[in-house]
Amino acid sequence: MGKYKQHDVAIKMFVNPEKIDDKEFRKEISIMSLVREPNLILTCYGGSTKKGNKFIVTELMEGSVFEVLHDKGVEIDEHIRLIMAISIAKSVEFLHSCNLIHRDLKSLNLLVNKHFEIKICDFGLSRIIDKHAPMTGNVGTVCWIAPEIYNNKKLYSEKADVYSYGIILWELLMREMPFGDTETFTIPVLVTKGKRPKIPKHTAKEWSKLIEKCWHQKPEKRPDFPQILVTLDAMWAAFHHKNPQLSKPVAFELSKEGQNFKLNTIDEAAALAKHYPAHAIWGPPSHQEKKKKT
Repeated sequence: MGKYKQHDVAIKMFVNPEKIDDKEFRKEISIMSLVREPNLILTCYGGSTKKGNKFIVTELMEGSVFEVLHDKGVEIDEHIRLIMAISIAKSVEFLHSCNLIHRDLKSLNLLVNKHFEIKICDFGLSRIIDKHAPMTGNVGTVCWIAPEIYNNKKLYSEKADVYSYGIILWELLMREMPFGDTETFTIPVLVTKGKRPKIPKHTAKEWSKLIEKCWHQKPEKRPDFPQILVTLDAMWAAFHHKNPQLSKPVAFELSKEGQNFKLNTIDEAAALAKHYPAHAIWGPPSHQEKKKKT
């Protein structure tokens, strides 16, 4: 934790910075700097690529969704659960609109503020969506990885993020670790065979149906995030009809600072780092700065 221009900020330090690949590190900072949507994506203020002293400076949040869900002192009812589900879906929808797949979507990489609004962080494994370029196999964190990745299908798509979102919806429902009673090394085998965490029988039909659609074994059978948000909006409308006294969740519209761009090549984000000094990246140069350079 630190201060930047009178704001409290988080400083992501690395235990063994010398082991971090410079190109991948630059790519993460570049993506965080480019994907600017302060209502949905964790704001990156900068970072250092100095040898042996790598760090990233971001806005400070209350904690991760994982921490909140596992803190029994935090009350999460259906109202809050819907707010969180909508917030996460809107964030990933924006990321996909920028032609990016997160590839490591999990409750630990979703940060939450005191209003239960959620922002995505940790873009170290993100990739440009390219239906013709092979992806790296077996990336992500074991409990949230889609079956097609375990099957080494290297032409997987953004639907891998949808699978991970299905697991996160289950977490919002259960407040438990996915596959919590299962040995880690057996999870890939179970997932590729179609096994999933158990959904209790008393679960509301709309929740169980959405979860099952999102973690469907076949990627093409999974909804995309615009479709997921249509379902969530209907769930919210039904809930609010029964509970009109509760305020509606924040309208997760894009802010004026939002940039809806698309990266077209895998190395495009990393290449943008060339605009910056070798030791630091503070966001893409303005149009005025570009004119000065030319």
